[in-house]
Amino acid sequence: FAAALILKEVIKKGYNGYFISFDDLLNLQSQGWKDKEYNEEFYTVRNAELLILDELFKAPEGSPKDQLLSDTLERIIRYRVSNCMPTIITTNLKPDQETQAYPRVASLLATSQLRCHVEGSDKRKNQVRALTNARILRGDRKPIV
Repeated sequence: FAAALILKEVIKKGYNGYFISFDDLLNLQSQGWKDKEYNEEFYTVRNAELLILDELFKAPEGSPKDQLLSDTLERIIRYRVSNCMPTIITTNLKPDQETQAYPRVASLLATSQLRCHVEGSDKRKNQVRALTNARILRGDRKPIV
């Protein structure tokens, strides 16, 4: 949420930016291997004045996605660090998990990153639960899709 608000303010000031989930970035990268439009979109993401990568995660060790995740993240971060381009990464991984999962990326960011650690309960989960309970109490029905 905070990252999205930052991006909105940056755009209001006349800069361009891009907000993308890490999973969508991976899909964009892999689709770009066979489709020129996806490849161009990947470069648009990479070259945004401010890039926000949302929900960085780690695939299970040794899975086919594991190396793709690492290579894609390193490719993006290496380019952006080399060109002094700001990037915001959101994740639920702890700092030691990030370093273990992406050691080369952690090394690239070591001298230039500003880490903001935020703790707290997942408000989305609690809000959804509260809304669901309110609907049940009112007798509302919601289709399952």
